[in-house]
Amino acid sequence: MMDSINSNIGTGGIDRSYKQKSTTTTTSSSFTKDDLASGSSSKTSFDSMFKFNYNTRISITLIPAILLVLFLRGRSSIFTSALVIFFTYLVDLLNLPYLTLTALWTGLLIVDVSLITGGLVLVQHSLVNIFLLFNIAMLLALIGVWVSLQFKWITAQYPNLSSACERILFGVIAYPTSVVFTWFSIILNGIDHSPFYLLCFLALSYYIYALPLRSFRLRSSKQITSVNGNFDYPDISIQMFTYLIIVFYAESMLILYYSYNAATNPKSKVAMAQAMIVNSLLLAFIEVTLNTSDPTMYPIYIVYATSIVTIYLTNRLLETRCISFFVKLVCDSAAIAKALSSNLLLPSPDSVVPCFLFTLVIYGLIIYPSTTPLDRKHALYHCIASFIICLFYSSSVCLRLLAMFVNIDNVTSIAMQLSAFLLSFAICIFNLSFKFYPQNRQLRNLIVLLFTSGVLLMILNPSSSFANAGGQQQKFALGNWLLISGLLTALFGMIYRVRISKSTILKVGFSFIFGTLIGLYFSFNYFTLNNSIKRITKTSSNEWVIHILVSLIFNIFSLFMMYAHYPSLRSPRFMNAIYTFFITLFPITYILLGSVYTPYQSIKVLAHLENTRLSTVSLAVGLNLLIVMYLKYHVSTAKHHHSKANTAYMNSPLKKQTVGSTSMKSSSDWVFSISSFACVLSYLTAVAINMVYLGGSELCVFVLSPLLLLLNTERGLLKKLSESHRYAPMLFSISTLLTIFSLIDTLAVASNTESSYEWYRFFGLSSGFWRVWWNFKNWALLMTTLPSVYYINRYLWKFERQSQFKWLIFAPPAILAMLFSDIMSINLLGLIGFVGAILQRFISSQLQRQSNQVI
Repeated sequence: MMDSINSNIGTGGIDRSYKQKSTTTTTSSSFTKDDLASGSSSKTSFDSMFKFNYNTRISITLIPAILLVLFLRGRSSIFTSALVIFFTYLVDLLNLPYLTLTALWTGLLIVDVSLITGGLVLVQHSLVNIFLLFNIAMLLALIGVWVSLQFKWITAQYPNLSSACERILFGVIAYPTSVVFTWFSIILNGIDHSPFYLLCFLALSYYIYALPLRSFRLRSSKQITSVNGNFDYPDISIQMFTYLIIVFYAESMLILYYSYNAATNPKSKVAMAQAMIVNSLLLAFIEVTLNTSDPTMYPIYIVYATSIVTIYLTNRLLETRCISFFVKLVCDSAAIAKALSSNLLLPSPDSVVPCFLFTLVIYGLIIYPSTTPLDRKHALYHCIASFIICLFYSSSVCLRLLAMFVNIDNVTSIAMQLSAFLLSFAICIFNLSFKFYPQNRQLRNLIVLLFTSGVLLMILNPSSSFANAGGQQQKFALGNWLLISGLLTALFGMIYRVRISKSTILKVGFSFIFGTLIGLYFSFNYFTLNNSIKRITKTSSNEWVIHILVSLIFNIFSLFMMYAHYPSLRSPRFMNAIYTFFITLFPITYILLGSVYTPYQSIKVLAHLENTRLSTVSLAVGLNLLIVMYLKYHVSTAKHHHSKANTAYMNSPLKKQTVGSTSMKSSSDWVFSISSFACVLSYLTAVAINMVYLGGSELCVFVLSPLLLLLNTERGLLKKLSESHRYAPMLFSISTLLTIFSLIDTLAVASNTESSYEWYRFFGLSSGFWRVWWNFKNWALLMTTLPSVYYINRYLWKFERQSQFKWLIFAPPAILAMLFSDIMSINLLGLIGFVGAILQRFISSQLQRQSNQVI
């Protein structure tokens, strides 16, 4: 028996015979392509071999370190990281494993470049900071290695690579994380005690990562302990770091330990528990006071050391049942509050009480044993205590923590205080839903509502760095309150969507409330004059008409979307009327804007009039595009799931309401007619905005033409357009608009050609001759290029093979129009004709080659 143990110890505690078995089993079990795409494999006894089991151990230092690094650059790094995470998640959602891995490492490279560009400022002060940037790059690489190990298909398909990644992760993680933690400690407390900080972080990393661990790819029927001779590595690491302090406190607590074991009187135990609680609280006050008054004589690392020792001793006393859970909770909370108030918050004894109370309610749920049920009565007491604590102390704790990451100029702002209260209360009761009541939807919805409201108040607050780039103190605007109320109303609608879908009154009421709030927000921010302009121009406050119209637009829009998503038996009868009224409101608003602002002959008012008119037209384009994309999505969903008749099809606007209702065709005609009309209207309006308001060129018709791909071709006039003909409306609209632009430009520019007179006078030509030549040339090029444009449109519409003789005739004029015309629209028409000839020739040859292969 001893020989077998010694042989295992000599090989590092790993059974070599089992390793051979597991390797053989792993090699014999291969994954198919379907398993790789779906990310799942068959359940076997070796299933845990393909799962990385040390995520908790890695996340202890890697996640806090990477969060500290992301705040080096500020908002740009955070937004870049969020974009990378979103894109990686989206690719992973599409079941593309290799592309997911590529997106992950590419995104980490982009984040690394962003952080390095933000950290070059540090290198200007000292070249030693280059090593800090190198450690940051190592951290991002370790994040990539760690996330790569989460893919089961990598650990199953490439066992050697996964083992190498595991060794790299455990071998390297201790160094960059310790450097980043030390750097952050130096920022907060200075460089005087930085060697002690580094020693503390290295000892902690040694205890977590440097001990012998069994690889996650090996399983054993017996637990393999990490022992070597008569020494226990965890005890050695603990004694190496805090040996003298533990001995001191252990000797001091011997009397307490003896009293708990020797005393038989219950009153003595209660008295000793109270003495221990009072001792912990007094020690917290004394240490914070000493550290605040003289950090050199009583540095911060001593506060950390005493906190660690206190938590260690309370754990040992709880294991031996010398103290109760409540005594341990209070003592540990005092120790944690002492460390937090000395470092993260303003070093002051006054911050000990708020930190202690917050730690008491949050830490209590974390260490509460999950095997012991928490009844509703105690949960209610916890919520009441959290509410009272957050009501009195949220601004002194949460706002100071937020000030570390957000530049808050006005701490006394009501919006920021309310945001701090909501966020702190959500954090206090978060673990209540996560750990004890995971099935309680109402509690989970409440937490989501609190988090959403707090974050929105913080982001939209003008006194924070998110909304105020100029650093000026401003009040929380009325429009921001309206936007927050509208978003919270939408959140309530998502939570109670089942009830709303079954009641007509709730549909109309939700549409009215949401549309009014969002409409007033847009009206106050984009359609009305500022107070400063009103005072300067002495404009009267007759803008209530604009508020009513904009609110009515959003009311009708939300009502239309509500009945489109939750149709009723009668909804197909009035959907066309609702959309018609919705479209009619935009020209009415456009006209009434002039009647409101035109009487005030002021440059600022007239400029604001043009901006509001542009906002009205742009709003029409945006809302119509939302309608088009929504209906297009539901048409595609219904078409895909029609044969299966599943839930997605039954919720779409194309479903049959009841057996006795109208047919599917008559009940869903409005979907295709409104979708096609809104798509064409959005395209034409966007082109008009670009040409009239923005002074754009003719190239806008090319950029905006992909909007016509959203046309529904299942019914109506476009029913003949199949999937292969989907580009015909694009080309037809481009050709038509460019032809109209060519006629307008040719007629307008023909009478104004003075800019080229001087060049032709060099050759002795008169201006009249040049005008005649200019008109003849451009009109001739326009007329000769139109046949080629016509035939390419006809080809895309019917896909009939054209005579090559026609293309040989019409292609050269198209080239001449593309090269020698003085009008850009004619150049673009020539380009279309020339590309169409090449495209027709290529498709014809490809079809002929395929037919020859079949023959």
